[in-house]
Amino acid sequence: MKGILVGIAINLIAAALLSNLAGPHFGLMSLTVGFVLLIVAFSLRRGLTIHYAGWGIGPEQYQDVTTVVKGYVRDNKIDIAVENATFQCHPYQGIPKKLFVQYSFGFGLGKKEKTKLEGDRLNLP
Repeated sequence: MKGILVGIAINLIAAALLSNLAGPHFGLMSLTVGFVLLIVAFSLRRGLTIHYAGWGIGPEQYQDVTTVVKGYVRDNKIDIAVENATFQCHPYQGIPKKLFVQYSFGFGLGKKEKTKLEGDRLNLP
């Protein structure tokens, strides 16, 4: 779907640039529709984005597990157990840990944050 929209958008933009023969209104309309389709295609591309994930006991004491958490994203969703085995590490043994995640979804403005305690589940979005 995204590829089709991008292809149509590029064709419309090219037609607009070469449309001097068809008149200025056709060119402006083609250019506008082409850019709108590019914006729609770009917004379809964006889904759940994990910017940072930390596993540990608090700020400045998190182990970076961003890559591991990103690996669990399926169909722009994530549903994982918040435990040592999930993150393939065991920092601060014997102390209850938490997961801190910075994420965004779609074309949303800004990052969101979520903190989950050990033993909980992380469900996003």
